Amino acid sequence: MNERVAKVLKIVQLAVELGEYDSNVIGMAAEIIAEEDFGMTKASRGAEGADGRWVKENTERTVQVKAWSEERVKDYGISTDFRIYDKNAADDLLVLLVYSSKPQYRVLYNGPVNKVGRREEKWARRRIQFGGKIGLMPNDAAKAIVAELRLSAEGLN
Repeated sequence: MNERVAKVLKIVQLAVELGEYDSNVIGMAAEIIAEEDFGMTKASRGAEGADGRWVKENTERTVQVKAWSEERVKDYGISTDFRIYDKNAADDLLVLLVYSSKPQYRVLYNGPVNKVGRREEKWARRRIQFGGKIGLMPNDAAKAIVAELRLSAEGLN
């Protein structure tokens, strides 16, 4: 883990110590991780649909970075979700679970946007859940991660 990623993960831990606030610290951490660990070049502020660009299989592609906090996944379980609108949608999606109990993260998904979730025609968007039929991963894998987080929160792990 490089110094920049270590610093942002420490910021996440410190922010949680201040209380449960609705902030963008998790999103900031995810974008820095994407830059440092996945080679993403950040898009200019306010760019629609993509957080940046990276090269995959010798092709430059746009990428949208999403992250969930450990607390959000503990609270909502496999139903934790987000939506991506079709307009200006990125080629790829990187979804991270950012821990606040330790300076770590976990990659939940790294691949094409159109390979996950379910398209909602009425709103011209794609809904993506942590687990289930429209999930990032099979139900059993998602449930195992949620159970691990909840056990850790109870001090049993």
